[in-house]
Amino acid sequence: PLIFFSCSINRALLLFYQGKYYYVLLGWKGFNQQQTKKVIEVCYIENNEVKFGFPLLKIGSVYKNRIVFTFTSQATMSLKFEKKGKKIVFDHISSPKNKSDVDLMSQTGPDGTYDSFILTKGRYILEKDVDARSETTPSIPLPDPSNEIKQIDKE
Repeated sequence: PLIFFSCSINRALLLFYQGKYYYVLLGWKGFNQQQTKKVIEVCYIENNEVKFGFPLLKIGSVYKNRIVFTFTSQATMSLKFEKKGKKIVFDHISSPKNKSDVDLMSQTGPDGTYDSFILTKGRYILEKDVDARSETTPSIPLPDPSNEIKQIDKE
């Protein structure tokens, strides 16, 4: 059966692993008025058919076919490829205090830290608490803000 988490795909990356091509897709789904979702989905083509889900994503010792992030619809979550696809960086989503209370999922959101999946030997491995600042320097020098400060005389 074809199992696919339907969503709007906004980024795609072609990846070669064990003699096959796979597409790593980053997407968004407006779930309901309280929750929204972002997804990392893997698909491939076999016998002229698109197949969704392939265990390219590793969390701990478990390989996942896809990752679905659920958070409050009032928040914005970053999910993007970095380093030409060698890294998928994303906001860490806080967890509800009581995991059995599904209604609390609408109150979760980014907590100010970042996690990422690092491409290692053809698969993405989870790395927690990463520094998500850009490693590139501006192409033109930025102005020195101290030159713009003017002293105001008090009367």
